Amino acid sequence: MLACLFIPQALLHTFWIPNDIQALEWTFSAAMSHQSHQMDEETPLLLPEEQHKTKTPLPWRQFSIILFLQLTEPVTAQAIAPFAPQLIRDVGITHGNESKVGYFVGIMYSVFYIAQALTTLQWNRLSDHVGRKPVILTGLFGISASMFLFGLSKTFGALILSRVLCGALNGNSGVIKSMMIDITDSTNMAQAFGFLPLPWMTGNTLGPLIGGSLSHPADRFPRLFGQSTFLKTYPYFLACAGPALFTALAWLVTYMLLQETVPTTTSFWSLTRNKCQGHSYIQTYQVATPG
Repeated sequence: MLACLFIPQALLHTFWIPNDIQALEWTFSAAMSHQSHQMDEETPLLLPEEQHKTKTPLPWRQFSIILFLQLTEPVTAQAIAPFAPQLIRDVGITHGNESKVGYFVGIMYSVFYIAQALTTLQWNRLSDHVGRKPVILTGLFGISASMFLFGLSKTFGALILSRVLCGALNGNSGVIKSMMIDITDSTNMAQAFGFLPLPWMTGNTLGPLIGGSLSHPADRFPRLFGQSTFLKTYPYFLACAGPALFTALAWLVTYMLLQETVPTTTSFWSLTRNKCQGHSYIQTYQVATPG
């Protein structure tokens, strides 16, 4: 019967009597109409109950804290940009060769991101066990301490060490995104991630302004800092201390106001002990097993 539906009408008039032709045409039209009602190019792919799913409001209190925390990395990363070439000249690593200034500035910037790339996945895995909040607090402490160390550095090796520590101790970028997923669902996740570029653009704007304004304060603000021997000896300390203090403020906000989003957490020492016990058990099993 289905095969007959696709027979041209000219052949139908040749081999079928009129009443049968009319009945067959009616059957064909009814079948096609039923099929068009079932599925066409305008048929929605989502079920009606999925289309009318209520959108969950964003938890603005926690979400605002997360956006505030996201400011710390671009502010501290870009604060050193205005004075980085002069800093490289001052530490004497180029020995007066101006063509090498850009090369050493590039190394100084790159080691931060290399160290961060090598450790960020480990920090994210750790946050799944011990919680997001302890990892974020560790990252903020690492940023603040390394910025103070950077401002006190007088050699190129010390600059590199501070940047490596800053990158290695800072896994906040990935952990913060994981926390955003924790506090959202399928109805508001896209809206939440739409706000994510705002703190990055704001931090990338404020960082160079802070670093450029506060470098060499004894020369730029002689009435305020002209008598400070410390700031004359370390002319970039204040430019680094500003972002470091901002990060310390973010640490306090995190400690007091941010809520943990991982439902069940394990202390770092318990996790380390369990890992060591498991590794010891594996070694014992391998020794006890012949071959």
